[in-house]
Amino acid sequence: MKRLLLLSFVAVSFFACSKDDKKEEPPVDYTNPTVLSSALKVQYGVSVKGAMPVGTGATGAPVLNVANNNRVTVAVNGRYAVITPELSSGKFKGYYLKVTGAESYFKVDFSQARDGGRKAAHATHSLLRQDGEDSVIVIKLPEDAKLDTFKIEYAVYDSSNVVSNVIKELIAVLPPAGGADGAGFVGNWQTYRYKDAGEPEWTMAIGADTSWTPLKCINGKLVYSQDGTPYATNISNVLSDEGTFNANGVLTWESKETYSYLDEIESGCANLKYVVTNYDDKFRGGWSYNAARKELTLIYDEDGQVNGDNFEVIVYHILEFTPTRVLISSPDGYQTELAKK
Repeated sequence: MKRLLLLSFVAVSFFACSKDDKKEEPPVDYTNPTVLSSALKVQYGVSVKGAMPVGTGATGAPVLNVANNNRVTVAVNGRYAVITPELSSGKFKGYYLKVTGAESYFKVDFSQARDGGRKAAHATHSLLRQDGEDSVIVIKLPEDAKLDTFKIEYAVYDSSNVVSNVIKELIAVLPPAGGADGAGFVGNWQTYRYKDAGEPEWTMAIGADTSWTPLKCINGKLVYSQDGTPYATNISNVLSDEGTFNANGVLTWESKETYSYLDEIESGCANLKYVVTNYDDKFRGGWSYNAARKELTLIYDEDGQVNGDNFEVIVYHILEFTPTRVLISSPDGYQTELAKK
């Protein structure tokens, strides 16, 4: 009995000590450049201890555009910061990148296979219409980082390992969804209408757009003729183009469209045959709104689950913003009006 009591006392003492000894892990100090660098993931990047190679201004060395020095790049916390090196002269094979003040740097080789940016299969008039960039610097930010801004510096190198000048850049990290400023975006939206830069007329997003071609029936077949009868030869019918801005910064969007064209070879004069293709483009990514700059940033990255190849970042400028509608302009001047559902 005494032995059992002794064992019970030891067990109670052990658990009591274990509970008292348990301490909360201190938060990660991402303001430390070396700590932050170790938490970043750079696509195709290998971390190397030591000082980053820099150029010597040798003849024939690649030269980066100095106008981009101290440029600000916007990123959403927990997602990607994307930087496009801009050459003034020369060619490059890869780049070196480091967080300013860190004890290591990343080396990336662009000659490795890349799938290119995320591109919708067919969407042409929605938030899915923009294409991604190739040969970009892709930095995945840590999920739990309490970041505001941090500095990086990078240089490119060519096939002979000759290094360019160094460009410094500031990464401004936005909170997902943009906090209180982004509350007005939260909810379900649909594309209402659109127009190209400089165009006075709007086009409704939902509905059919038909192209007509003058054709004549000759020997039982349809052939082109300027004085022929107009036939519907191409029909693009957008069925839906809508999505949801979630309060946690997740954005989902889907565009459904049917495209038909007249098969003039297989068609008879009285028996028209159309080839029909159905498109269903969708993505899941992140979003953030900066009220001060009137910018809506969209990150097409399948909610951070992609490997870095299949993503895209686009910053839209907000032209008008009400509780029920928002008018945005893409980098190429293309305007889209969204309506809240």
